[in-house]
Amino acid sequence: MLAEIQVSVVDEFFVPRLGIDPASVTPATHLRDELGLDSLQRLDLYTWLVERGTDPEVIPPGGPRTVAESQSLLDGASGGTAAAGTRVVPGAPPAAGVDITALRGAERSRAHPPVLHTSQFGLRPVGPDHVPFLYHLAIREEVGYRWRFRGAVPDMETFQANLRQGVLSQFVVVTEPAGELAGSVICYNADLTRGIG
Repeated sequence: MLAEIQVSVVDEFFVPRLGIDPASVTPATHLRDELGLDSLQRLDLYTWLVERGTDPEVIPPGGPRTVAESQSLLDGASGGTAAAGTRVVPGAPPAAGVDITALRGAERSRAHPPVLHTSQFGLRPVGPDHVPFLYHLAIREEVGYRWRFRGAVPDMETFQANLRQGVLSQFVVVTEPAGELAGSVICYNADLTRGIG
């Protein structure tokens, strides 16, 4: 059961996104092996934690591995002052005696510009010299762009011609401080009218 951790990370992130029974989750539950979080869901968790005040610098490379690590990062953002079982409901009226102006000012002060680098990784705009690396990613079985090319990897010329088609934003990921290429991040097929992107 969840006696050792607050319910907020389970109830507010894992249950709504994964549709799991909260009673089946323990602090030691592994996010990838037991909950099956894929890379996009892990990125969603990273964003969710940062939006709630977690400093990106304290999130380990690859993100938290367990439910307890996720909760610990969330507790660190809030100073760990929330009582077990309490929930902060976005949009709910403040408790009596709370200065709403101060709260809004605190929310604005927590807003951060986009993070394009940490001590381990950095994001760089895609340039012509990155195309061979991205093509190599496309032809690798375990991380290929098969989702993007309907199951078939194109030749280099077609790949390069279509590299920016349907892409809102795209970066290569490099290791810091060495600057070695490590991967790519893409916002693909964004639908800005519906807020998807």
